[in-house]
Amino acid sequence: MPLACRLAYLLIGLVDPASQEVKGWAHVDLAHSLGVKRRALGEELKRLREAGVLVTGRRRIMIKNMRALRALAGGSVS
Repeated sequence: MPLACRLAYLLIGLVDPASQEVKGWAHVDLAHSLGVKRRALGEELKRLREAGVLVTGRRRIMIKNMRALRALAGGSVS
């Protein structure tokens, strides 16, 4: 499964539904959870930021377009 799909699925599982944020996870922690290098994760997060799907900050990711993230994860995540 491509990294983009795995990352989307992970973020959907970690997001707080009320705030639409993933808090407390450093990029290195997310990369480790996905079994990839920090650089590869950073590149994927950049693509998602540029597509308007999310916004990143220090130990914080805000989901801006949950529908797009779910589609990327394969559409099977609610």
